[in-house]
Order: sequence, then structure tokens, then C-alpha cells
Amino acid sequence: ANFFMVTESFMLIRAHETGIIVSLLPLLLVAGTVTQALLSYFTGKSADIYGDEKVLVAGIFAGFISMLLLSSGQHDLVAMAFVFQGIFMVTTINAVRMRLGKFNHDKGKIYGWFYAVNAIVTATAALLTGWLWHWLGGTETLIIFSVIYILILAIYMISRKRFNSPQSA
Repeated sequence: ANFFMVTESFMLIRAHETGIIVSLLPLLLVAGTVTQALLSYFTGKSADIYGDEKVLVAGIFAGFISMLLLSSGQHDLVAMAFVFQGIFMVTTINAVRMRLGKFNHDKGKIYGWFYAVNAIVTATAALLTGWLWHWLGGTETLIIFSVIYILILAIYMISRKRFNSPQSA
């Protein structure tokens, strides 16, 4: 899902394209990071209570909402996209770290590989996003990514139900 989530750089470009003045753009980033700070404890506790997978799925859904809000092109909705990006970041990071923490051996190596792969995926996604943005425009790129994003989430949810159902045993 991280591959289809646009970076904060593209979010700022989109905000500026919709007419938000440059001097207000840093406040959008602040909105996302304040959201992360306010929800960090809650999402960690939720992962302890409900499990990391449910928190991860909720975070991925928040990322989808962020993409939809960005694609709207309306000032207020684009600004809200940064809040949902903050929710996406804090929930998915907490859930993934919790999942990685379950490994008994070589935790440092596992974290290292995770962040290396994540960096490669993010860089590749940024290149693809930039290329599509250039050729199709911001709205079309965001819509394409949103559709792919929700399809991946739906496939994941369906496959989880199928493999976790009593009939699959």
C-alpha cells in the first residue's frame, strides 16, 4: 500500500495546485505531524487491544481517504488530506513496528531490511508518481492510485477472510 500512497512532497505540490498559498503549506505538514503526535499513544494501545493487523488495515484505509481528499482539488478537503496522511503514518508505522517486533532473532537486521526495502519502494513510487503527474496531471494520477489502492485493500481483506475461515482448514 505504501507504493501507492503519495509522498508529502506530492501532497504539497497538490495543495499548491489547488490554490493554497506557499506560506500556508508548512501548516499542512504541521497538521499531519500533530495528528501523528496526538494519535500515537492511542494507536499503540489499540494495537495492543485489537491487534496490529486491525490497526494496520485502519491505517491503510485512512491513506485511501487521504488520496480521495487530495484528488478533490478543494482547499479544505486537500487540507484534511494531510490529517488523514498523519493518521495513515502513525497507524501503519505503529502496526508494522509491532509486527516486526514479534521476531525473536535478528530484530536489528529485520528492521534494517524493512527500512531498506521501504526506501526503495518509496523512491520507485515517487518516480512513477512524478512521471504520471507529468503526463496525466495530479487529479488523474491520484484517482488511478486511489483505485489501485482500494483494490489491493479489498483483495487483502477478502483473502484474509478466506484463509481465516473455518472452511479453509
